[in-house]
Amino acid sequence: MVKGHENKQISKELRVPLSTIQRRTKNLIDSGVVHTRTVSDFRKLGIKQGLLHIYLKDGNIRQSASQIAKMDGIMSASIHIGNSDVVCGFVYEDSDQLVNIIAAIKHMNNVHKVKWSEEVSELPVNSGNVLSSFKKFWNVNGNNGNNRNSKRQTNRQYSKLKVKEK
Repeated sequence: MVKGHENKQISKELRVPLSTIQRRTKNLIDSGVVHTRTVSDFRKLGIKQGLLHIYLKDGNIRQSASQIAKMDGIMSASIHIGNSDVVCGFVYEDSDQLVNIIAAIKHMNNVHKVKWSEEVSELPVNSGNVLSSFKKFWNVNGNNGNNRNSKRQTNRQYSKLKVKEK
């Protein structure tokens, strides 16, 4: 699943009934562990995309991020800890649209500064990175958690995930 294989292909490679793979896929999606979404290839449409890093003056981060998320051209908005307070994915066709988005954000009362970058190209990553991250953070050996129940739950989650490896 992580590698983009269809249920039928996963079933065949793992020699597990298709209905089992379908049920486990549905369970992962229903539980919120896996999300599905459609992503547009803006480059093919002639639309530029990039990131906005927004630094705020005060602590109204959620309110500001919500307000920015409603603006035209904003494709995603997330709250960050560390450098910038809010990071947004945005799209635009020309410099005028870029200037308008930045100006609208800068006119907000609590915005200190806005930095932006344009995406030039996206590079493919190893799809195995997702799975190895799960293995790392779930500690496959069962040492994650202080009691038996959390160890069993972690191992069950990992076992379900392992089926999706293909």
